[in-house]
Amino acid sequence: MNQDQTQTFFRSRHSHMFRAPHAVAMHNSVFLTQVYATPSLVPLIERFDTPAYLHDVANSSDSPSDAWAALQTLVENRVIVTDYSAEEAELQELARTMRTSQGIRTLDLVLTSKCNLACDYCYVRDTWSGHHPRTMSRNDADRAIDLFAKLAPNDQSNRELVLFGGEPTIVPELCEHAIEYFDSKPEFTGCSILRVLVTNGSHRLADSFIATLVRHDVFVIVSLDGPVLVHDRVRHNATGCGSYTDTIETVERLKCAGCRIGICVTVGAHNIDTFAQHAIDLIREIQPVDLVTNACLHDLDGSANPWRVPPRDYVTQLGSLITELRSKEYLPSQLAGILKPFALQSPRLAYCPASGNKIVAMPNGMVAPCEGFGFKGKECANLHDPDAFRLLMQHWRLNAAVFRNDCLSCPCLMTCGGGCSYDAWCESGSIDRCSDYHRRYACSMLEWQIWDLYDHMTVHPSSPFSITTPTTWDRATILRGHHNAHAQPSWR
Repeated sequence: MNQDQTQTFFRSRHSHMFRAPHAVAMHNSVFLTQVYATPSLVPLIERFDTPAYLHDVANSSDSPSDAWAALQTLVENRVIVTDYSAEEAELQELARTMRTSQGIRTLDLVLTSKCNLACDYCYVRDTWSGHHPRTMSRNDADRAIDLFAKLAPNDQSNRELVLFGGEPTIVPELCEHAIEYFDSKPEFTGCSILRVLVTNGSHRLADSFIATLVRHDVFVIVSLDGPVLVHDRVRHNATGCGSYTDTIETVERLKCAGCRIGICVTVGAHNIDTFAQHAIDLIREIQPVDLVTNACLHDLDGSANPWRVPPRDYVTQLGSLITELRSKEYLPSQLAGILKPFALQSPRLAYCPASGNKIVAMPNGMVAPCEGFGFKGKECANLHDPDAFRLLMQHWRLNAAVFRNDCLSCPCLMTCGGGCSYDAWCESGSIDRCSDYHRRYACSMLEWQIWDLYDHMTVHPSSPFSITTPTTWDRATILRGHHNAHAQPSWR
């Protein structure tokens, strides 16, 4: 290290400290690098809370040569810096990527806002869709698919069609029509297509409809919140009759027919205490292709959803679930997706495809970037006015963490994607910020990952001035079992 001894260094605003009794971690939120040290190194790092000379700090320690070596590592990992040129260049490049992205690759068709259930935590009932249920016309379904074909990139990259509701299976003919029309589009020839049906699983499906799902290789995601007493506490019809038995029957019929099945567990006050164990039980029983979890329960009747759980409680259970599944060499894609930005040091630029990558077509003839806003009738354009939708998408493409001042100072800048825009709008009336709930979740999840990585490292700091950095192998072990996610887990 040949820094001019007249040059002062300071602690980077993008370097965030996490403490534990046994170690301290410094996390760079731009480059997603981490260094670990013993707590005794904290005073040395804190000397750079105000500008200081490297040699002055090193020479003032009990072991100048060891301190100097530690400072070299801190400089190399941009814990302490002379300027922000590297970080600013990286952020500018990521911002350019978001501005120029034309990657609309997902089409959500909300075929109907009607539903055969009245789940306690469902926010849709507090929208126009809940008060005045409607079903999409075939013409509008075709028009939405045509718009998607026109706006999607002119290449053979991935495309995704999601059939959503309400409960889409109560309009099976419309589901079949949408799938078949989508597959008939020449624009999608040669593309890798993922067709998804999101269902509560409680509506009786005709054998012919199941055959259509199998023939078109539709991935069916079914909502199951746990065992019968937990599930039926919140997922029931308008008269209070639980849906668990009907849902399990549907799952078995789909599996027997050859459908690929995913399970979506909504995490709330009804199942938070036992979520991890119940999710493991569902995997053992159903052996799904993927497991999706969701704790972002949106506002009900203009106030906080009473079923929403504290973010740290969710992260505690989520961490237990991930740890157990990795021990079985079985890490489903959605859970791996939570870990990948941190593990692979690959920035997550958007929280979800709504930031310029998705079209949501509503049953009332409107289109939106996000289902939540579509149900609310906000941030929408008319399906018959594609130019208005393009303008809307230009705004949403800039709705990413790299464009927000409040996110630039957050330790989760590159791991959370900026949070749910609908949740932020419910909280503050603006989409151009991260909600407090999601920030608390993201920070708790980041802290869990930092110490999870530490536990997977083969070398730990031991002496007062020793610093260790995770190896590529250490990072790879975080995702252990992801490559086996489609295989049957080995349960003891």
